Amino acid sequence: MLHWHAHAISSIAFTTNGAYLLSGGEEAVLVIWQLHSGKKEFVPRVGSAIKSVVVSRGSAAEEEYLLGLADASFAFVSSATLELSRVFSRIKLDSVTSSTWASSSSATPLAVHSLSSTLVLPSSHPSSLQTYSPSSSMLVAELEVSPSNRVSKQEDKMLEPSRVERVVSSPSGEWMATIDRREGNESFRGEIYLKIWWWDKKFAFWILNTKVNRPHGLSKVTSVF
Repeated sequence: MLHWHAHAISSIAFTTNGAYLLSGGEEAVLVIWQLHSGKKEFVPRVGSAIKSVVVSRGSAAEEEYLLGLADASFAFVSSATLELSRVFSRIKLDSVTSSTWASSSSATPLAVHSLSSTLVLPSSHPSSLQTYSPSSSMLVAELEVSPSNRVSKQEDKMLEPSRVERVVSSPSGEWMATIDRREGNESFRGEIYLKIWWWDKKFAFWILNTKVNRPHGLSKVTSVF
């Protein structure tokens, strides 16, 4: 018997030589089992829950593991380095809950970035945003606005994630402002952050410049312009 997963497993596959077994599921972690020894290695945080695992090997190329993810993206993992080698995705889908935005906010965070001619919109996790190019129909980048754990232990209560509720880009495209919020409870103090991001033209990515805690106290921020 082999055991590591605390949550449901969605897919398993053998490598072509039969020496290893691959498994993946809700934890968004690919586990590589060495069958003769029982030892295991991990490829963590692949981006979303794993729905399917396929082993691929061309005539000359090294073996790769193709992961079909719950956010409608596909990730290749190199068998030699056990790192993500490339990811294919269009608009990522919300893999947390179908009503995430409807239940948490009266408006969906959405902005147009003039310098890159892209859209900034919610990603597959409520604490992240994705940049999407309408002209090429491709996902350009993903920004984790508020770093957060994606999976709870099976016996624990599901963690309440931070949610990006507002996003706005300056007319010049050099700056972006976001509002992310996490509800408090009897054991956790609620959080509200206004974050200002600077567009790095060289690397074509957003860099956090300023963070303001509770910009309007405990009151919810309803608009940013």
